[in-house]
Amino acid sequence: MYAEAIPQIIGERAITTGLALQAGQDKVSYATHAELGEAAANALMQDGHENKTYELVGSRAYRYQDITMLLSQMSKQDVNYTQLDATAYRALLQEIGLAEFLIYLTHGTVADIQRHQYEVKSHDLEMLLGRATAPLEDYLKTLYTKSI
Repeated sequence: MYAEAIPQIIGERAITTGLALQAGQDKVSYATHAELGEAAANALMQDGHENKTYELVGSRAYRYQDITMLLSQMSKQDVNYTQLDATAYRALLQEIGLAEFLIYLTHGTVADIQRHQYEVKSHDLEMLLGRATAPLEDYLKTLYTKSI
């Protein structure tokens, strides 16, 4: 999953509001657009990738509780995580004013996370990059430390 989807799922002010999700203990292996673009360029410019299929995911999988901990460490504040059921999560998305199609998309994505659909393990992206993907903390710092 794109790391850039995180603000849509947890909110742009997650450090001050905390995280309220239905994601449970399930994990996501995030990668940034930049890493995926670099890997695609490498595959196009190198020999040996013809007719191959790759699973491009981040080097490490994260639970939303892990993201909460990272945000707490970065901000030196207690960031809370609240586990919601599907009905309460949908109501929260409506309350914050998301358009119905975004509620459908966000709610569906989080439900897919609960069903382990994003808990993919692969080293294909690392192989194409020639290195591990950047730690998620690096991306979170660029996004969330502006507000600290």
